[in-house]
Amino acid sequence: MFCARVSRLVLAVLMVILAGCQVVVDVDLDVLEDGSGTVTAQVTLDREATAAFGDVGEQLRIDDLERAGWSLTVEEIDFGSTQVTASKQVARPEQWQQVLDEIAGPDVFNEVQVESENGFATVSQQVTFELDLSEGWALLGGNDAGSIEGQVGGRPIDDVVAVLLTTTVTAGGDSAPMRDVSEPRFDDAEPLRVSLATDSENATAILLRWVAVALFSLFVLAIVLAGTGIVLQRRADQRRPTPTPASLASRVPGSAPVDDVAAGPSAAVGVRLVVVEPLAVFYQQPSFASTVLRFIRSRGGLAPNDVVSEAYAAVTSGSITSGDFWTRCDLGASRAALDQALIDERRMRPGAVDFLAEMERRRIPVAAMSTDGSDWSHQTRDRDRLRQVWPWLTSADVGAVAGNVAMFEVLRRESGVAYEHCLYVDTEEGRLDVARELGMKTVLLTSESDADGASSHPVASGFKGLL
Repeated sequence: MFCARVSRLVLAVLMVILAGCQVVVDVDLDVLEDGSGTVTAQVTLDREATAAFGDVGEQLRIDDLERAGWSLTVEEIDFGSTQVTASKQVARPEQWQQVLDEIAGPDVFNEVQVESENGFATVSQQVTFELDLSEGWALLGGNDAGSIEGQVGGRPIDDVVAVLLTTTVTAGGDSAPMRDVSEPRFDDAEPLRVSLATDSENATAILLRWVAVALFSLFVLAIVLAGTGIVLQRRADQRRPTPTPASLASRVPGSAPVDDVAAGPSAAVGVRLVVVEPLAVFYQQPSFASTVLRFIRSRGGLAPNDVVSEAYAAVTSGSITSGDFWTRCDLGASRAALDQALIDERRMRPGAVDFLAEMERRRIPVAAMSTDGSDWSHQTRDRDRLRQVWPWLTSADVGAVAGNVAMFEVLRRESGVAYEHCLYVDTEEGRLDVARELGMKTVLLTSESDADGASSHPVASGFKGLL
Protein backbone atom coordinates (compact mmCIF):
# COMPACT_ATOMS: atom_id res chain seq x y z
CA MET A 1 0.00 0.00 0.00
CA PHE A 2 1.26 3.52 -0.84
CA CYS A 3 0.02 6.33 1.42
CA ALA A 4 0.94 10.01 0.83
CA ARG A 5 -0.30 12.85 2.96
CA VAL A 6 0.27 16.39 1.64
CA SER A 7 -0.68 19.51 3.69
CA ARG A 8 -1.55 22.24 1.23
CA LEU A 9 -4.18 24.93 0.32
CA VAL A 10 -6.24 23.87 -2.69
CA LEU A 11 -8.67 26.72 -3.26
CA ALA A 12 -7.83 30.37 -3.61
CA VAL A 13 -11.10 31.46 -2.05
CA LEU A 14 -10.39 29.29 0.94
CA MET A 15 -7.07 31.08 1.38
CA VAL A 16 -8.79 34.45 1.29
CA ILE A 17 -11.21 33.52 4.05
CA LEU A 18 -8.73 31.62 6.16
CA ALA A 19 -5.76 33.94 5.76
CA GLY A 20 -4.79 33.57 9.36
CA CYS A 21 -5.34 29.78 9.49
CA GLN A 22 -3.93 26.65 8.09
CA VAL A 23 -6.03 24.17 6.19
CA VAL A 24 -4.81 20.60 6.19
CA VAL A 25 -5.27 18.55 3.02
CA ASP A 26 -4.48 14.81 3.24
CA VAL A 27 -3.96 12.90 0.03
CA ASP A 28 -3.88 9.10 0.39
CA LEU A 29 -2.75 6.80 -2.40
CA ASP A 30 -3.57 3.12 -1.70
CA VAL A 31 -1.91 0.84 -4.24
CA LEU A 32 -2.94 -2.82 -4.27
CA GLU A 33 -0.76 -5.78 -5.25
CA ASP A 34 -1.96 -5.71 -8.88
CA GLY A 35 -1.21 -1.97 -9.28
CA SER A 36 -4.80 -0.76 -8.96
CA GLY A 37 -6.04 1.20 -5.95
CA THR A 38 -7.79 4.28 -4.61
CA VAL A 39 -6.90 7.99 -4.35
CA THR A 40 -8.49 9.82 -1.43
CA ALA A 41 -8.22 13.61 -0.83
CA GLN A 42 -9.41 14.87 2.55
CA VAL A 43 -9.70 18.53 3.68
CA THR A 44 -10.26 19.23 7.38
CA LEU A 45 -11.53 22.68 8.50
CA ASP A 46 -11.37 23.49 12.18
CA ARG A 47 -14.21 25.24 14.04
CA GLU A 48 -13.08 28.79 13.20
CA ALA A 49 -12.53 27.93 9.55
CA THR A 50 -15.93 26.27 9.32
CA ALA A 51 -17.63 29.31 10.84
CA ALA A 52 -15.86 31.65 8.43
CA PHE A 53 -16.56 29.53 5.34
CA GLY A 54 -20.22 28.86 6.12
CA ASP A 55 -22.16 25.80 4.94
CA VAL A 56 -19.45 23.90 3.06
CA GLY A 57 -21.84 21.33 1.64
CA GLU A 58 -24.01 24.04 0.02
CA GLN A 59 -21.12 26.07 -1.43
CA LEU A 60 -19.06 23.24 -2.99
CA ARG A 61 -19.60 22.57 -6.67
CA ILE A 62 -19.14 18.84 -7.12
CA ASP A 63 -20.76 18.16 -10.52
CA ASP A 64 -17.42 18.17 -12.36
CA LEU A 65 -15.87 15.90 -9.74
CA GLU A 66 -18.69 13.38 -9.96
CA ARG A 67 -18.56 13.33 -13.77
CA ALA A 68 -14.83 12.59 -13.51
CA GLY A 69 -15.52 9.60 -11.29
CA TRP A 70 -14.95 11.14 -7.88
CA SER A 71 -17.22 10.47 -4.90
CA LEU A 72 -17.56 13.35 -2.41
CA THR A 73 -18.79 13.45 1.20
CA VAL A 74 -19.08 16.36 3.66
CA GLU A 75 -19.55 15.69 7.35
CA GLU A 76 -19.28 17.50 10.64
CA ILE A 77 -16.78 16.08 13.11
CA ASP A 78 -15.84 16.87 16.69
CA PHE A 79 -15.84 20.43 18.08
CA GLY A 80 -17.61 22.00 15.07
CA SER A 81 -14.98 21.02 12.51
CA THR A 82 -15.88 20.02 8.97
CA GLN A 83 -14.29 17.26 6.90
CA VAL A 84 -14.57 17.05 3.12
CA THR A 85 -13.51 13.75 1.54
CA ALA A 86 -13.16 12.95 -2.17
CA SER A 87 -12.09 9.52 -3.46
CA LYS A 88 -11.60 7.83 -6.83
CA GLN A 89 -10.79 4.31 -7.93
CA VAL A 90 -7.67 3.70 -10.02
CA ALA A 91 -8.19 0.64 -12.23
CA ARG A 92 -4.69 0.26 -13.73
CA PRO A 93 -1.16 1.24 -12.74
CA GLU A 94 -0.80 3.65 -15.67
CA GLN A 95 -3.77 5.76 -14.44
CA TRP A 96 -2.09 7.05 -11.27
CA GLN A 97 -0.49 10.04 -12.98
CA GLN A 98 -3.80 11.18 -14.48
CA VAL A 99 -5.72 10.92 -11.20
CA LEU A 100 -3.04 12.78 -9.22
CA ASP A 101 -3.09 15.57 -11.81
CA GLU A 102 -6.84 15.92 -11.17
CA ILE A 103 -6.06 16.66 -7.50
CA ALA A 104 -3.18 19.13 -7.71
CA GLY A 105 -3.00 20.06 -11.36
CA PRO A 106 -0.15 19.25 -13.74
CA ASP A 107 3.53 19.48 -12.84
CA VAL A 108 3.04 18.84 -9.10
CA PHE A 109 3.15 15.04 -8.96
CA ASN A 110 5.57 14.15 -11.75
CA GLU A 111 6.91 10.90 -13.21
CA VAL A 112 4.51 8.78 -11.18
CA GLN A 113 5.22 5.08 -11.66
CA VAL A 114 3.58 2.19 -9.86
CA GLU A 115 4.94 -1.27 -10.69
CA SER A 116 3.72 -4.58 -9.23
CA GLU A 117 5.06 -8.03 -10.06
CA ASN A 118 3.63 -11.29 -8.75
CA GLY A 119 5.94 -14.31 -8.95
CA PHE A 120 5.78 -17.75 -7.40
CA ALA A 121 5.60 -17.16 -3.63
CA THR A 122 6.83 -13.55 -4.07
CA VAL A 123 5.27 -10.14 -4.63
CA SER A 124 7.38 -7.12 -5.67
CA GLN A 125 6.05 -3.57 -5.41
CA GLN A 126 7.75 -0.29 -6.43
CA VAL A 127 6.44 3.31 -6.33
CA THR A 128 8.36 6.35 -7.58
CA PHE A 129 7.36 9.97 -8.12
CA GLU A 130 8.49 13.60 -7.69
CA LEU A 131 6.68 16.29 -5.72
CA ASP A 132 7.35 19.79 -7.07
CA LEU A 133 6.07 22.73 -4.95
CA SER A 134 8.30 25.35 -6.56
CA GLU A 135 5.39 27.33 -8.07
CA GLY A 136 4.34 28.42 -4.57
CA TRP A 137 1.25 30.62 -4.46
CA ALA A 138 0.59 29.94 -8.15
CA LEU A 139 -0.38 26.35 -7.23
CA LEU A 140 -3.28 27.79 -5.22
CA GLY A 141 -4.64 30.63 -7.24
CA GLY A 142 -3.32 30.48 -10.76
CA ASN A 143 -3.45 34.08 -12.10
CA ASP A 144 -4.68 35.30 -8.69
CA ALA A 145 -1.54 34.13 -6.86
CA GLY A 146 -0.46 37.72 -6.13
CA SER A 147 -3.87 38.55 -4.69
CA ILE A 148 -3.74 35.54 -2.40
CA GLU A 149 -0.29 36.47 -1.20
CA GLY A 150 -1.59 39.94 -0.46
CA GLN A 151 -4.43 38.50 1.60
CA VAL A 152 -1.95 36.86 3.96
CA GLY A 153 -0.02 40.05 4.46
CA GLY A 154 2.93 39.08 2.27
CA ARG A 155 3.87 36.22 4.52
CA PRO A 156 5.95 33.46 2.86
CA ILE A 157 3.86 30.52 1.74
CA ASP A 158 5.88 28.16 3.94
CA ASP A 159 4.72 30.16 6.97
CA VAL A 160 1.10 29.69 5.96
CA VAL A 161 1.09 26.24 4.36
CA ALA A 162 2.78 23.29 6.03
CA VAL A 163 3.35 20.17 3.93
CA LEU A 164 3.80 16.68 5.36
CA LEU A 165 4.41 13.78 2.96
CA THR A 166 4.31 10.18 4.21
CA THR A 167 4.90 7.41 1.71
CA THR A 168 4.43 3.72 2.59
CA VAL A 169 4.88 0.72 0.32
CA THR A 170 3.71 -2.75 1.36
CA ALA A 171 3.60 -5.76 -0.97
CA GLY A 172 1.84 -7.99 1.55
CA GLY A 173 2.93 -11.37 2.83
CA ASP A 174 5.42 -11.51 5.68
CA SER A 175 7.56 -8.51 4.66
CA ALA A 176 7.63 -5.30 6.72
CA PRO A 177 6.33 -2.13 5.02
CA MET A 178 8.74 0.50 3.69
CA ARG A 179 8.01 4.08 4.85
CA ASP A 180 9.38 7.52 4.01
CA VAL A 181 8.34 10.66 5.97
CA SER A 182 9.30 14.07 4.55
CA GLU A 183 8.43 17.75 5.11
CA PRO A 184 9.01 19.38 1.73
CA ARG A 185 9.03 23.18 1.46
CA PHE A 186 7.85 25.44 -1.33
CA ASP A 187 11.26 27.12 -1.42
CA ASP A 188 13.21 23.85 -1.91
CA ALA A 189 15.74 24.13 -4.69
CA GLU A 190 14.95 20.67 -6.06
CA PRO A 191 11.72 18.63 -6.22
CA LEU A 192 11.27 15.94 -3.60
CA ARG A 193 12.10 12.51 -5.06
CA VAL A 194 10.31 9.50 -3.53
CA SER A 195 11.26 5.94 -4.47
CA LEU A 196 10.24 2.94 -2.39
CA ALA A 197 10.27 -0.77 -3.17
CA THR A 198 9.50 -3.91 -1.24
CA ASP A 199 9.50 -7.67 -1.81
CA SER A 200 7.35 -10.12 0.13
CA GLU A 201 7.43 -13.91 0.29
CA ASN A 202 4.74 -16.44 1.14
CA ALA A 203 6.31 -18.80 3.69
CA THR A 204 3.89 -21.65 2.93
CA ALA A 205 4.44 -21.41 -0.82
CA ILE A 206 8.21 -21.31 -0.33
CA LEU A 207 8.05 -24.40 1.88
CA LEU A 208 5.96 -26.23 -0.74
CA ARG A 209 8.45 -25.19 -3.41
CA TRP A 210 11.37 -26.62 -1.46
CA VAL A 211 9.39 -29.80 -0.77
CA ALA A 212 8.73 -30.13 -4.48
CA VAL A 213 12.41 -29.54 -5.25
CA ALA A 214 13.42 -32.15 -2.66
CA LEU A 215 10.96 -34.71 -4.03
CA PHE A 216 12.13 -34.09 -7.58
CA SER A 217 15.76 -34.42 -6.48
CA LEU A 218 14.98 -37.72 -4.77
CA PHE A 219 13.20 -38.92 -7.90
CA VAL A 220 16.19 -38.02 -10.08
CA LEU A 221 18.54 -39.64 -7.58
CA ALA A 222 16.45 -42.82 -7.59
CA ILE A 223 16.60 -42.95 -11.39
CA VAL A 224 20.36 -42.39 -11.37
CA LEU A 225 20.88 -45.09 -8.75
CA ALA A 226 18.63 -47.52 -10.61
CA GLY A 227 20.47 -46.86 -13.86
CA THR A 228 23.82 -47.23 -12.14
CA GLY A 229 22.69 -50.49 -10.56
CA ILE A 230 21.60 -51.88 -13.92
CA VAL A 231 24.91 -50.95 -15.55
CA LEU A 232 26.94 -52.43 -12.71
CA GLN A 233 24.85 -55.61 -12.71
CA ARG A 234 25.35 -56.08 -16.43
CA ARG A 235 29.07 -55.59 -16.09
CA ALA A 236 29.17 -58.05 -13.22
CA ASP A 237 27.20 -60.59 -15.25
CA GLN A 238 29.60 -60.21 -18.15
CA ARG A 239 32.62 -60.77 -15.92
CA ARG A 240 31.05 -63.46 -13.73
CA PRO A 241 32.54 -66.94 -14.05
CA THR A 242 30.19 -69.89 -14.41
CA PRO A 243 31.04 -72.06 -11.41
CA THR A 244 28.79 -75.12 -11.06
CA PRO A 245 28.66 -78.34 -9.09
CA ALA A 246 31.08 -81.10 -9.95
CA SER A 247 30.57 -83.19 -13.07
CA LEU A 248 27.14 -84.79 -13.10
CA ALA A 249 28.54 -88.00 -14.46
CA SER A 250 30.30 -88.54 -11.16
CA ARG A 251 26.87 -88.68 -9.44
CA VAL A 252 25.67 -91.66 -11.47
CA PRO A 253 25.63 -94.89 -9.42
CA GLY A 254 28.81 -96.80 -9.94
CA SER A 255 30.93 -93.72 -10.55
CA ALA A 256 33.37 -92.23 -8.11
CA PRO A 257 31.93 -91.52 -4.60
CA VAL A 258 30.29 -88.15 -4.22
CA ASP A 259 32.64 -87.03 -1.48
CA ASP A 260 35.64 -87.78 -3.69
CA VAL A 261 34.48 -85.58 -6.58
CA ALA A 262 36.16 -82.21 -6.59
CA ALA A 263 33.80 -79.27 -6.64
CA GLY A 264 34.80 -76.01 -8.20
CA PRO A 265 34.13 -73.41 -10.84
CA SER A 266 35.33 -75.73 -13.60
CA ALA A 267 32.63 -78.35 -12.96
CA ALA A 268 29.54 -78.72 -15.15
CA VAL A 269 30.57 -75.98 -17.53
CA GLY A 270 27.61 -74.02 -18.97
CA VAL A 271 25.25 -74.15 -15.97
CA ARG A 272 23.99 -70.64 -15.21
CA LEU A 273 20.91 -71.42 -13.13
CA VAL A 274 20.01 -74.13 -10.61
CA VAL A 275 16.26 -74.89 -10.47
CA VAL A 276 14.65 -76.82 -7.61
CA GLU A 277 11.20 -78.02 -6.55
CA PRO A 278 11.25 -76.36 -3.09
CA LEU A 279 8.70 -78.59 -1.32
CA ALA A 280 10.56 -81.71 -2.37
CA VAL A 281 14.14 -80.42 -2.24
CA PHE A 282 14.16 -77.82 0.56
CA TYR A 283 11.33 -79.08 2.79
CA GLN A 284 11.23 -82.84 2.07
CA GLN A 285 7.46 -82.84 1.47
CA PRO A 286 7.22 -84.39 -1.97
CA SER A 287 3.72 -85.86 -1.93
CA PHE A 288 0.20 -84.62 -1.25
CA ALA A 289 -0.74 -87.73 0.75
CA SER A 290 2.20 -87.53 3.12
CA THR A 291 1.77 -83.86 3.89
CA VAL A 292 -1.55 -82.09 3.25
CA LEU A 293 -3.83 -85.13 3.55
CA ARG A 294 -2.11 -86.25 6.73
CA PHE A 295 -2.39 -82.70 8.12
CA ILE A 296 -6.15 -82.59 7.45
CA ARG A 297 -6.77 -85.92 9.12
CA SER A 298 -4.70 -84.90 12.14
CA ARG A 299 -6.92 -81.82 12.52
CA GLY A 300 -10.14 -83.87 12.36
CA GLY A 301 -11.09 -83.17 8.76
CA LEU A 302 -13.63 -85.78 7.65
CA ALA A 303 -14.00 -84.95 3.97
CA PRO A 304 -13.41 -87.95 1.66
CA ASN A 305 -10.01 -88.34 0.05
CA ASP A 306 -11.31 -87.57 -3.44
CA VAL A 307 -12.97 -84.36 -2.20
CA VAL A 308 -9.75 -83.29 -0.50
CA SER A 309 -7.75 -84.16 -3.62
CA GLU A 310 -10.05 -82.09 -5.85
CA ALA A 311 -9.92 -79.16 -3.43
CA TYR A 312 -6.12 -79.39 -3.31
CA ALA A 313 -5.96 -79.32 -7.12
CA ALA A 314 -8.20 -76.23 -7.09
CA VAL A 315 -6.20 -74.31 -4.49
CA THR A 316 -2.85 -75.12 -6.14
CA SER A 317 -4.21 -74.01 -9.51
CA GLY A 318 -5.37 -70.70 -8.03
CA SER A 319 -9.07 -71.42 -8.60
CA ILE A 320 -9.98 -71.10 -4.90
CA THR A 321 -8.46 -69.54 -1.81
CA SER A 322 -6.98 -71.44 1.08
CA GLY A 323 -10.06 -70.49 3.13
CA ASP A 324 -12.31 -72.25 0.59
CA PHE A 325 -9.96 -75.22 0.66
CA TRP A 326 -10.22 -75.65 4.44
CA THR A 327 -13.99 -75.35 4.22
CA ARG A 328 -14.20 -78.10 1.62
CA CYS A 329 -12.01 -80.26 3.84
CA ASP A 330 -14.56 -79.89 6.64
CA LEU A 331 -12.23 -77.95 8.98
CA GLY A 332 -13.90 -75.30 11.10
CA ALA A 333 -10.85 -73.41 12.40
CA SER A 334 -9.96 -70.04 10.96
CA ARG A 335 -8.16 -69.84 7.66
CA ALA A 336 -5.19 -67.92 9.11
CA ALA A 337 -4.71 -70.45 11.92
CA LEU A 338 -4.82 -73.42 9.57
CA ASP A 339 -2.50 -71.73 7.06
CA GLN A 340 0.00 -71.01 9.80
CA ALA A 341 -0.20 -74.55 11.21
CA LEU A 342 0.46 -76.04 7.78
CA ILE A 343 3.39 -73.72 7.17
CA ASP A 344 4.82 -74.48 10.62
CA GLU A 345 5.13 -78.15 9.63
CA ARG A 346 7.43 -77.20 6.76
CA ARG A 347 10.98 -77.47 8.07
CA MET A 348 14.00 -77.04 5.85
CA ARG A 349 15.99 -80.16 5.10
CA PRO A 350 19.42 -80.27 6.82
CA GLY A 351 22.02 -78.76 4.53
CA ALA A 352 19.58 -76.61 2.54
CA VAL A 353 20.79 -73.36 4.09
CA ASP A 354 24.43 -74.29 3.49
CA PHE A 355 23.60 -75.24 -0.09
CA LEU A 356 22.03 -71.82 -0.77
CA ALA A 357 24.94 -70.03 0.88
CA GLU A 358 27.42 -71.95 -1.26
CA MET A 359 25.48 -71.18 -4.44
CA GLU A 360 25.51 -67.52 -3.52
CA ARG A 361 29.24 -67.66 -2.84
CA ARG A 362 29.81 -69.26 -6.24
CA ARG A 363 27.48 -66.68 -7.85
CA ILE A 364 25.16 -69.33 -9.19
CA PRO A 365 21.54 -68.13 -8.95
CA VAL A 366 18.87 -70.52 -7.68
CA ALA A 367 15.25 -70.61 -8.88
CA ALA A 368 12.22 -72.50 -7.61
CA MET A 369 8.95 -73.80 -9.07
CA SER A 370 6.44 -75.83 -7.13
CA THR A 371 2.88 -77.10 -7.03
CA ASP A 372 1.54 -75.18 -4.05
CA GLY A 373 -1.03 -72.67 -2.87
CA SER A 374 0.07 -69.09 -3.44
CA ASP A 375 -0.31 -67.91 0.18
CA TRP A 376 1.33 -71.03 1.60
CA SER A 377 4.29 -70.80 -0.74
CA HIS A 378 5.01 -67.10 -0.34
CA GLN A 379 4.54 -67.12 3.44
CA THR A 380 6.97 -70.04 3.69
CA ARG A 381 9.47 -68.17 1.53
CA ASP A 382 9.17 -65.01 3.63
CA ARG A 383 9.53 -66.93 6.89
CA ASP A 384 12.74 -68.62 5.80
CA ARG A 385 14.11 -65.49 4.09
CA LEU A 386 14.54 -67.07 0.69
CA ARG A 387 14.28 -63.87 -1.31
CA GLN A 388 17.56 -64.72 -3.05
CA VAL A 389 15.78 -67.64 -4.71
CA TRP A 390 14.38 -66.13 -7.92
CA PRO A 391 12.28 -66.67 -9.92
CA TRP A 392 9.97 -68.24 -7.34
CA LEU A 393 7.13 -69.79 -9.35
CA THR A 394 4.02 -71.32 -7.82
CA SER A 395 1.37 -73.26 -9.68
CA ALA A 396 -1.39 -71.12 -8.19
CA ASP A 397 0.26 -67.99 -9.63
CA VAL A 398 1.34 -69.43 -12.98
CA GLY A 399 -1.64 -71.67 -13.70
CA ALA A 400 0.46 -74.78 -14.36
CA VAL A 401 1.84 -77.44 -12.02
CA ALA A 402 5.53 -78.08 -11.48
CA GLY A 403 6.93 -80.38 -14.17
CA ASN A 404 4.51 -79.05 -16.78
CA VAL A 405 6.10 -77.68 -19.95
CA ALA A 406 4.16 -74.43 -19.45
CA MET A 407 5.78 -73.94 -16.03
CA PHE A 408 9.25 -74.50 -17.51
CA GLU A 409 8.50 -71.96 -20.24
CA VAL A 410 7.49 -69.35 -17.66
CA LEU A 411 10.76 -70.07 -15.84
CA ARG A 412 12.76 -69.56 -19.03
CA ARG A 413 11.08 -66.25 -19.75
CA GLU A 414 11.34 -64.97 -16.18
CA SER A 415 15.00 -65.92 -15.70
CA GLY A 416 16.20 -65.22 -19.21
CA VAL A 417 18.35 -68.38 -19.08
CA ALA A 418 18.11 -70.94 -21.89
CA TYR A 419 17.19 -74.52 -21.01
CA GLU A 420 20.64 -75.88 -21.91
CA HIS A 421 22.20 -73.64 -19.23
CA CYS A 422 19.85 -74.80 -16.43
CA LEU A 423 20.40 -77.60 -13.90
CA TYR A 424 17.12 -79.02 -12.56
CA VAL A 425 17.16 -80.73 -9.14
CA ASP A 426 14.13 -82.74 -7.95
CA THR A 427 13.12 -85.92 -6.13
CA GLU A 428 10.62 -87.12 -8.75
CA GLU A 429 11.86 -88.64 -11.99
CA GLY A 430 8.74 -87.66 -13.92
CA ARG A 431 9.50 -83.98 -13.59
CA LEU A 432 13.18 -84.64 -14.26
CA ASP A 433 12.26 -86.43 -17.50
CA VAL A 434 10.36 -83.38 -18.76
CA ALA A 435 13.27 -81.10 -17.86
CA ARG A 436 15.74 -83.32 -19.69
CA GLU A 437 13.54 -83.44 -22.79
CA LEU A 438 13.60 -79.64 -22.84
CA GLY A 439 17.39 -79.69 -22.81
CA MET A 440 18.08 -79.12 -19.12
CA LYS A 441 20.76 -80.89 -17.14
CA THR A 442 19.15 -82.91 -14.34
CA VAL A 443 20.02 -84.36 -10.92
CA LEU A 444 17.89 -86.71 -8.84
CA LEU A 445 18.22 -85.77 -5.17
CA THR A 446 17.87 -88.74 -2.82
CA SER A 447 18.48 -89.57 0.79
CA GLU A 448 21.59 -91.56 1.68
CA SER A 449 19.47 -94.71 2.10
CA ASP A 450 18.18 -94.41 -1.46
CA ALA A 451 21.47 -93.42 -3.02
CA ASP A 452 21.98 -96.81 -4.68
CA GLY A 453 18.61 -96.82 -6.48
CA ALA A 454 18.67 -97.11 -10.27
CA SER A 455 17.87 -93.93 -12.20
CA SER A 456 18.33 -92.59 -15.69
CA HIS A 457 19.38 -89.26 -14.16
CA PRO A 458 22.57 -88.38 -12.30
CA VAL A 459 22.02 -88.95 -8.58
CA ALA A 460 23.16 -86.86 -5.62
CA SER A 461 22.84 -88.03 -2.04
CA GLY A 462 21.57 -84.98 -0.21
CA PHE A 463 22.99 -81.50 -0.46
CA LYS A 464 26.39 -82.76 0.43
CA GLY A 465 26.38 -84.63 -2.83
CA LEU A 466 25.44 -81.49 -4.76
CA LEU A 467 28.21 -79.51 -3.12
